[in-house]
Amino acid sequence: MLLLASLACAKSVSVSERSETHLSIASSVQTVGTRDEVTLVLRDADGAPKPHAPVELKPIGSTSILGLDAAITDASGLLSFGITRRAAGVGGVQVRDGERQWEVRARFDPGAFSFEHSSFTLPPRGPDGTQAVLVARDEFDNVLPALPVSLHFSSDATVDAPALTDSDGSLVGILHASTVGRRTLFLEVAGQTHQYSFEFISAIDSTFSSLVPDGFPVLADGRAAGTLTLTAIDEHGVPVVGRLVQFFSQDDQVSFAAPASPTDADGAARTSVTSTHSGVHLVSAQVDGISFNSSVEFLQVPSVERSTFSLTPERAVADGVSPIVLTVILRDSDGAVITSFAPKTCARPSTISARASLGSAGPSYPRSRIRASRGSRT
Repeated sequence: MLLLASLACAKSVSVSERSETHLSIASSVQTVGTRDEVTLVLRDADGAPKPHAPVELKPIGSTSILGLDAAITDASGLLSFGITRRAAGVGGVQVRDGERQWEVRARFDPGAFSFEHSSFTLPPRGPDGTQAVLVARDEFDNVLPALPVSLHFSSDATVDAPALTDSDGSLVGILHASTVGRRTLFLEVAGQTHQYSFEFISAIDSTFSSLVPDGFPVLADGRAAGTLTLTAIDEHGVPVVGRLVQFFSQDDQVSFAAPASPTDADGAARTSVTSTHSGVHLVSAQVDGISFNSSVEFLQVPSVERSTFSLTPERAVADGVSPIVLTVILRDSDGAVITSFAPKTCARPSTISARASLGSAGPSYPRSRIRASRGSRT
């Protein structure tokens, strides 16, 4: 015959049968991780104590039995031990003496516990609100399912959430706010109040925002750099300030000087981009969970030893009309011709087409004074 301890009583709970065997538990409500005392007074069918009698103890659920070397009554038929649980729920112990069996149970409630929240910064999403996930855990890092929870804000923001955590200890709340700013969320559970600070911020509008490369193409030498700018604009066309932008590329040989950069007063975050791998590469930026993509081009690095430069003719009259044709054939280190590369030309101390001021004929410049350049490289 099974005799169950009542869970409603907060004091000592006792059960007995006709033989007057007593099994008691100190409290029917305990805290996770604490010890609850269990006492057994074992008597035979005539009511006499059963000294030095072995009994069988079986924990209920994930209950642990404490302070017991052997399940044997003492000289007066007494056996005392403790039980505990490291997770919230109902625990207890079954005691068997031959064909006879008794049972006591207690509810173990969470003691010190904490809530994880999925985000500190939550942009309002209009009438649909913004989803926030809270995960309840006790001091042993166990999740706490079916835990009664109450949520409310201190001001004009509101929250819609269920009254109990789910089987994973999670509570999904929908937060609403009509204006930006910081709010305090109050969470009440088991007589305790926890506070969390959330900032409602402007939502970035991807249709107004952009990721723009500038200064490309550049040489793929790991030094020449172009610029990548993410400009974050909200739905009202206002720059969004202080958001952290992550820049990245699937190509490991593409490098960013500032892979994580906040937006400035203009809503812009910038980084310089270099690479040692020529070609067109996809680059991306992400802010507030919104991704932007663009492409940048890096050019093969010409080899000075394998490239050729020629002037036709080598000299011309400095009359502003007679030309000197500079022919450049760029090759890489393997001798392959580099196409789609547009070098700039310059001559020092003057330009090729400039009229000289010294005499009617003017000076002529040897080929060593003429260079091909790309950007700032000469």
